[in-house]
Amino acid sequence: MFEPGAATPGIGTVTHVVEPAPPPGMFVDISITSKAGSRNTSTYTGLVWVEDDYYGGPLNKASVTAGWWRISTDNTRTLVATKKASTDRSGVAKFTLNRAPTGNYDLCVTNVVVKGYTWPADQVVCYTDIYVP
Repeated sequence: MFEPGAATPGIGTVTHVVEPAPPPGMFVDISITSKAGSRNTSTYTGLVWVEDDYYGGPLNKASVTAGWWRISTDNTRTLVATKKASTDRSGVAKFTLNRAPTGNYDLCVTNVVVKGYTWPADQVVCYTDIYVP
């Protein structure tokens, strides 16, 4: 008769450890592209990647909320726009800033909603010091 943890003659003791699956988590990364134009006509696009933190795959159809902030010379932040966008099959959501006045800007992700995952309420991911000439 087999007993768990008992020695099997000629084999020894076999122990199986079953670890629980890690809780689902997200990884968010931001990059910025620009398309130059004449004064105050440049377009800046924030590309927000949302991936599964454990398996590394893209999260499709995630609803991402992000805000563009203008930073003044005294470091005061003014919210210019808040937008929502959904990720595509590659896990990318796009946020565009058109015709921004000269200055420094930040793009900050404040929320991500996707089935089976939880975005911590106090988490903010930013790409900072975007200079618009």
